[in-house]
Amino acid sequence: MNLDDFIITCFCLIDEMMPMIVKEQRLRTRGPAPKLSDSEVITIEIVRSYLGLSQDKALFAYLQRHSLHFFPGLDGLHRTTFVRQAANLWAIKERLWCALRDQMITYDSHMSIIDSVPVPVCRFARAHRSCSLSRGSQRGL
Repeated sequence: MNLDDFIITCFCLIDEMMPMIVKEQRLRTRGPAPKLSDSEVITIEIVRSYLGLSQDKALFAYLQRHSLHFFPGLDGLHRTTFVRQAANLWAIKERLWCALRDQMITYDSHMSIIDSVPVPVCRFARAHRSCSLSRGSQRGL
């Protein structure tokens, strides 16, 4: 699947699911309407993950060069405004993720979704700096 088809497919799927996720609940109580719809913002974040772009600056530069025809609201939009809108959609993204997960589980019981976020357990250190063993036990005393 090429990138254009991927963007269109993601946007259509998310835009169809948003009314079921939001359930007539107002997301914003005041202020001007955003230049990008919530479906567009979530689609952009999925495209970022698909392309392997971890920084917002790289994502914005790429989309403004190649995909402005899909997201015309990006023209003139400041990057931090997009980042704030994306961060404020955390609860909607969680509900969307759960709905997608539940649909996948009902359709194919052999497929699983695994969260692969690394969890820091300990910091890296040289053996002589490690505090897990006392000095006496390291020397065999």
